[in-house]
Amino acid sequence: KKPASYPFYLFLLFLLSTYLLMGRGLLLLTMVLTLLAALAAVYLVNRPWKLAAIKNFTLFVLILGILFSSLSVGERLALAAPTPLMVRSLTILNEESTFDDIILSSLENSQLIRYYARREPFLDYRTEDLNGRLRIAETLFASSYLQTSKTLLEEQQITFIYITPDMKEQGLVVEEKGLLFLTKNERFKRVHQNEGIEIWRFE
Repeated sequence: KKPASYPFYLFLLFLLSTYLLMGRGLLLLTMVLTLLAALAAVYLVNRPWKLAAIKNFTLFVLILGILFSSLSVGERLALAAPTPLMVRSLTILNEESTFDDIILSSLENSQLIRYYARREPFLDYRTEDLNGRLRIAETLFASSYLQTSKTLLEEQQITFIYITPDMKEQGLVVEEKGLLFLTKNERFKRVHQNEGIEIWRFE
């Protein structure tokens, strides 16, 4: 390895570490990996081959790999897209809330809340103290102690809670436990419920 290559490898390691730890840097990491894949493909095409059959087979396998990877990514994107029910619920969230309201939900829902509801999510990849907020959210989702949750919600100025079926499937929130158990208190008002999607106002 040439010494000139070290900064590039360090930069790649930094992007990978940032993505794994904080969920950021995905776009840059994807661009770098795409560039490396393109360089590898050009190298395979231009390098001398003793047998043309081996070259053709290698390129065929490479093309198949790219094709199947693209199909897999497309399928994941389709599954990750917001359903009409989610879009409708986020529209209701926009109508029931005001511009300065803060919405507690999962980190994965942050961009949907920002785009469709046009509100500020409590958890956001762009938040400076994301790890600290993740710990607070974890406590809020799991705690069955009303006073603890009330204090945290008031301190963080959280006024709405947006719950999706994915959050229940992942065990982030559990029926009759933690935050969902506390919603029986009079300070929580249900704004919307439909097929596992719930919106609660904290007053």
